[in-house]
Amino acid sequence: MTPEQDTRLIHLAWAIIELKISYYRPDLIHPSWSAVVSQSDAFYDSLEDEYRLLCKLNGAEPSAADMVGVDLEKPSCRLAVNMLSQPKNNNKASVEHFLRKTK
Repeated sequence: MTPEQDTRLIHLAWAIIELKISYYRPDLIHPSWSAVVSQSDAFYDSLEDEYRLLCKLNGAEPSAADMVGVDLEKPSCRLAVNMLSQPKNNNKASVEHFLRKTK
């Protein structure tokens, strides 16, 4: 994979976590984030499809367990919840990277 694809894969992984937290645990999201993390199923599916493709290019395949639900015991989920539970202010979520690209 190219360095650009590696970076994109990282952004995709974080964006998917953010969207899953919003979907499965909206009670953890500060209202100032709702417009950012409330996206359509089609948008989420497009990110997930690209994530799976880049994982394959990288020689890995995410497990089904990694792709459903939210495990709040995982450090990545806890970090995302910590950000999304606070007022947005000048913070940027990874999902915003993809929103800018699609406009």
